[in-house]
Amino acid sequence: MAKNRIKELRNSANPKITLKELSEKLKEKGLSFTDSQLSKFENGTSTPRNDDIWEALAQIFNTDKLYVMGFLDIKSPSNPKLQLAEIDREIQEIEEILKNKPKEYDKEILEENKKELLSFRNTVIRAEKNIDKLMALKIKSDKLENDKFKLNNESVEFILMHLKPENCDTWIKMGYALLDSQKLKETRDDRAET
Repeated sequence: MAKNRIKELRNSANPKITLKELSEKLKEKGLSFTDSQLSKFENGTSTPRNDDIWEALAQIFNTDKLYVMGFLDIKSPSNPKLQLAEIDREIQEIEEILKNKPKEYDKEILEENKKELLSFRNTVIRAEKNIDKLMALKIKSDKLENDKFKLNNESVEFILMHLKPENCDTWIKMGYALLDSQKLKETRDDRAET
């Protein structure tokens, strides 16, 4: 699974946020996760089934969900939903001023600012849609990784259950020999590239 930044964000918060406190903050947002579940999420051993957690964590840590999920290296100052609310508030303020019939020069500046804010608003909305698509791809990728891991474990269990004890040792030795062969080949390939 991809490395997320939940633990990093918890520890860098001022003051630090414990798993229990984070669980309580999520409950305030209508999401219920135990400390144990959050620990598994932040360590990458489990993936949330409810995608709303990423948005809630982004709001709690004042960043966007792609940063929390580990897709971005640069922490943006806030998430798109918070940006939209701020943009809408600014547009509303401009519209209120325009209702009072300002001087022509002021009116032109206000209308130009409103136009730029509307354009930026559309950009934020498009970015939010792309984030949702990227998140869906990440969830699909995580599911495939989980399925692959599960399949590999089931294969190992099947082999161990059906091999005679004396053959288990041979199978393990062959596995180690294969690993050694693989390392040797990688070393040769690295030398050939240089």
